[in-house]
Amino acid sequence: MLVLQGHQGPVQALAYAPGGAFLASASHDRTVKLWDIGSQRELCTLRGHRGPVECLAFSPDGRWLASGSLDETVRLWDPATGRERHVLPDHWPLVTAVAFAPDGRTLAVGAGDRISGNEPGQVRLWDTTTMEWRADLFRRLEREHGADLGSAWSLAYSPDGRTLAIGAEYPRVLLWDMAGQELRRALAVRAGGRRSPLDTVGWCLSGTRPRGRSGLFWLGTAASLPRSPSHPTAGCCSQAVATGPSSSGTRRRAGSGRHSTGRSAQSTRWRSPRTA
Repeated sequence: MLVLQGHQGPVQALAYAPGGAFLASASHDRTVKLWDIGSQRELCTLRGHRGPVECLAFSPDGRWLASGSLDETVRLWDPATGRERHVLPDHWPLVTAVAFAPDGRTLAVGAGDRISGNEPGQVRLWDTTTMEWRADLFRRLEREHGADLGSAWSLAYSPDGRTLAIGAEYPRVLLWDMAGQELRRALAVRAGGRRSPLDTVGWCLSGTRPRGRSGLFWLGTAASLPRSPSHPTAGCCSQAVATGPSSSGTRRRAGSGRHSTGRSAQSTRWRSPRTA
């Protein structure tokens, strides 16, 4: 097990740089640290956030590192120099998730209320060329369907970039069609009659669906899914986890969490989560 020490507070998020040689860690001490995995050495500390840092994501080409914080901002850093390049403001009440599209041209930012749970969330799409946001998916869905979606807890683009998966409250996974700019499907996830936010949602390849198509997996605080061709392995995770490639071609994990198998999940037509 590899142990990297240096933060002065709990570590909330981890992200491997493309290629897996470097790791970024985000902490409640308001900093982001970059680590060299081979030498197990801290490269630099990124300072600028005024609140605990909740989430991280590298762009596919490794040019950008995005960090989201309780200070309502997303900051874009140059990992090569450690310099802050852009500040994306006004994500109320706090940033919960960040995800780059596979082509790197769009950054999705989720926002929500991790404290009281009373404030509405956001999912904004930022153009990484102009650094302007061009859509708020939650506001659009609320206008079109009259739905109160609560907070956006996690985000993940499919490998082909055509679909954005949003881990929402109640708990529910929303699949957003990037080309058609519309909701493709809403998946309600239940575990033992309990409902909780989906802290992590992601896509996996090879064998999870017929003909090698991409499969979707969930990791949540209390929500989980069964093993099946249409719903790959899922479980519960309560700590920051990042996976990256190793020299042997297997996967390498930083961080740990408690995992358990799931009970139930169902695909539903769109309807307000509060009435579903």
